[in-house]
Amino acid sequence: MRMICEWRHLTMLKRSGRGHDPKGVDATVEGECAVLCPACPHPSKNLLDNWENAPWAKRWMYALFVAIDTNFRLKRKVVSNNITDPSLSRSWTYFVEKAGKLTLFKSHTAVNMADTKTNQGLAATGLGTIDCACHNMKWPNAIYKYGLLILLTLRHSSLQTLNISYDITCHAFPTSMQFDHTSKVISFFVPKFHLPAHVEKCQTTFSFNFKQGIGRTDGEAPECGWANINPVASSTKEMGPGAMWDTLDDFFSDWNWKKVVGLGTTMQRKLKDVVPQCADHQAALNNLEEGLKEEYGEVLEQWRSQVEAWENDQSQFNPFKQNSDVITLVSIRLALAKEEEQSMQSGAHISLHEDCSPSILISSALELEEQQRRLRADKDGRGLHVTDNQEGKLVKHSNALQRRLDSWVKIQELYMPNDNATAANASSISSTAESFKLWLPSQIRRSLPCNQSLQRVEWRLRYAQGHDALPSLHSCLRVQTAILKHKDRHLRDMRIEWCKARARAMRWEEEVALLREEMCRIGAFLRWEAGRWDERHNEVVPTNAEHEDGCVAYAHRQAHLRMQLAASFEANWAQMLSHLNVQDGSEECII
Repeated sequence: MRMICEWRHLTMLKRSGRGHDPKGVDATVEGECAVLCPACPHPSKNLLDNWENAPWAKRWMYALFVAIDTNFRLKRKVVSNNITDPSLSRSWTYFVEKAGKLTLFKSHTAVNMADTKTNQGLAATGLGTIDCACHNMKWPNAIYKYGLLILLTLRHSSLQTLNISYDITCHAFPTSMQFDHTSKVISFFVPKFHLPAHVEKCQTTFSFNFKQGIGRTDGEAPECGWANINPVASSTKEMGPGAMWDTLDDFFSDWNWKKVVGLGTTMQRKLKDVVPQCADHQAALNNLEEGLKEEYGEVLEQWRSQVEAWENDQSQFNPFKQNSDVITLVSIRLALAKEEEQSMQSGAHISLHEDCSPSILISSALELEEQQRRLRADKDGRGLHVTDNQEGKLVKHSNALQRRLDSWVKIQELYMPNDNATAANASSISSTAESFKLWLPSQIRRSLPCNQSLQRVEWRLRYAQGHDALPSLHSCLRVQTAILKHKDRHLRDMRIEWCKARARAMRWEEEVALLREEMCRIGAFLRWEAGRWDERHNEVVPTNAEHEDGCVAYAHRQAHLRMQLAASFEANWAQMLSHLNVQDGSEECII
């Protein structure tokens, strides 16, 4: 194990050119041995000399996209310590050895679970990292044990625009970080897959879809990287701190280098995918605007002014947000629960069952009705040739539903002790689970006496149920051309649809521009690295002739490798980039 660690360490130093430095290995600075992302902006490496003075319309392309995430599988037991088992790399790659502490995690389920009984006896319950959000590479000095994530990469970046993505940005991002907000434009986002779990306000405030200069970035890059590193967790869990850090540093370098070598294919595939999408969404936006201009040209310009004002200043009116009060089944259930709480405190609440109140009874019935509809649809869609496995699943589903129905009926008899209703339920015993009639207050109607409070509860829940179904129905209808005949009724909804259509078209257009810029950066970065290796063979202080020949040969090999990668990538991209340049009349980055 010790020999493996030493070999990894020496190989890391050799590949990063530290053996050619006349000042020696001890002169290595933090993060110098990390494999960098060639597509990300690196001043003095792959950006133009005057990139800070770029026109405002193009300045967004010189932004740094990073994604923060924590992996709770990368645990480590209380094995050894930093004195007995120190790290050989000493913050030269991805881990942070000593730095100011910034607490990122507060009141979050995943974080709270990390400190439970099952994680006792662990020196670290997980690792937090910063990744390149666009190309899924680990950033230098951006990994530390759970709870203490050090953003040294961002603090020392000279880029003027930072786009930071984090699962719980809305309430857990540190406010103590010393960013220079006077010279930097910093935007915070929630990854696209995680965003639907957030409240409605977050879904517009922290959305990648609505912010200018973002392209089609989704912020989910760290999740893909964890899939690669998770198999190592069972081994590193048993290691001391130094061995674990050096092992993971080696794996992260390997991951980054594989991503670098694969950039030629990756970028080509991305560009092939986004170009037709850009055209399709622009055509959809044009069609929508043509349908609105004839009668609502002035309103359309008003919407445009509103959305542009919000894009420049998010304290302005948010045109993506539905202004009317939203009624949902969840909100009505909460309101009913609070009303029951108040009646219990006042002593006016009467419940005939210890676990089931009147509102829970009716709410459970609505859930059972939905399960009946699903079972009915599954049975109707069986087709002519049903396998035993398919039939068995349906029978199990039906039996489970029938048991839930029987349990519900027993409680229903407490709140609705009507002989006729009970008899009606009894006559339904011979029916199947999906056709079993529940005899709710709305089904009994006026022919039989029924508690009015139950009727009111069902009405409120049914009303909210209808509101839950309407948004998806509206979304389907609004994409039809016929909706334009009735746009007076749906004008507010059409505003939101137009804003979203405009945002989609802009994001795809930005993605095309960003990919072209990144292709230019990749070639420039690889050539810069090749030039740096050419310089190193002149810097080495040889101990003998053989040492000198070895250093020169290795430097030439590394420089040649990077020049070959650049030439190979650009040959693959040349035809597509030339086609795009002809289409838009651009002469930028013609390879």
